[in-house]
This record gives sequence, structure tokens and C-alpha cells, in this order.
Amino acid sequence: MNKITTLEMEIAIFNYFNPRQNIIIPNMFWSHFNHELDMCIISKRGYITEVEIKVSKYDLIKDKLKRHGHFSQDIKRLFFAIPEGLLCHREHIPERAGILIAGHRNSKTSKDKILKLRIYRLPQPYYQARKLTDEEVFDFTRLGTMRLLGLKKKIFRLKRRMD
Repeated sequence: MNKITTLEMEIAIFNYFNPRQNIIIPNMFWSHFNHELDMCIISKRGYITEVEIKVSKYDLIKDKLKRHGHFSQDIKRLFFAIPEGLLCHREHIPERAGILIAGHRNSKTSKDKILKLRIYRLPQPYYQARKLTDEEVFDFTRLGTMRLLGLKKKIFRLKRRMD
């Protein structure tokens, strides 16, 4: 089986959390957090879910050494998204974190395999997490838009090199 990449995981997380229902921002670092969120999901109600992406056993073990422990007053739920093959190493994932398992499934519309996520374990919500203000949601959305622009520029540069 092919190794699952971080990019594949990000796309699967976007699909799973549905950008029509939630604001989803990759690689989010903001003054609210003492660490970078691999994926920051903001619900309609203004609460944050963090999804930490791990694609290898080494990633999981290294993550345990981080002092922040993926804790912030602003994060209501924490998930770890991992390939199916890492489930046997779940002891490296905090007990309060939910686990999303990623696996390839055959697509009905193409010969390609697509990555799908399923819940293995639900997270323990941090009920004291505060709701974001409308101004903070706007700032997060603005930051996400800036990331999108950066990606578009990168694609443009790569396309120009290929032509």
C-alpha cells in the first residue's frame, strides 16, 4: 500500500469536516495558541476543533515531547488524524483526543483511490473552551484567505516553470 501523505490527509480532513459547514484553515498559528494547528476547524457556533496530522510512528512519538500538549483555552475538541497502519501505536495519542483513521477506498467515478476518514474514537470536549468573537472569526477567515492566495501563487509559479 502507498504511503499516505500529509497533503492527502489535509484534503481528506477538508472533505470530512465539510467547508460548506465549517471554516477550515490549514497550518494555523495565531496569538490565541501556543502551538501551530495542522488543521483549524471553526464551527458555525464559533468553537474550534484542532486536527493534528500524523503520518508516521516517528511523528506520533515526537509529538509527545511537545510541551504544549495541544492544549489551549480556545480549543474545544482535539483529533489526531492517522493512517490505518498507525492505529497500533495509538498509545502515543493523548487520551482526550479523538482519533480519525485514514484509509484508501476505491472511487466509483475513477480508477484512482481516494482517502477517506472515519472516527475510531471521539474526543473528550473541553467544555470551558471559549467561543470566538465575530471579530476573531473574521480574522481567522482573513488568515485562511491569505493562505489560499499563497497556494495559488505557488501553483502559478510551478505551472509557469512547467510551460
